[in-house]
Amino acid sequence: MLPFHFQLRDGIPVSEQLAQAVRRAILAGELEAGQEFPSVRVLAKELRISPTTAQKVIGELKAEGYLASRPGIGMVISAQEPPPRRRSWRTYNVAL
Repeated sequence: MLPFHFQLRDGIPVSEQLAQAVRRAILAGELEAGQEFPSVRVLAKELRISPTTAQKVIGELKAEGYLASRPGIGMVISAQEPPPRRRSWRTYNVAL
């Protein structure tokens, strides 16, 4: 079972919701530095999302510094502090 959750919301892409859920889990300490991150195949199967979406999320998190690749292990949570995020140019207004 994966230690992060997300709920589908209208108007927000699944990849962005999942990436945000993983960021929150890392910053909250639910995922620790050096901990193995699920592969694309496992992520897609357990969350029932497209492998393409899972690959997009992993690529985005790696580019932001939240994940790092380790030879023979795969993706792990990065030991380095991720750079501060810039405010996205997109803002979503979700009606409650």
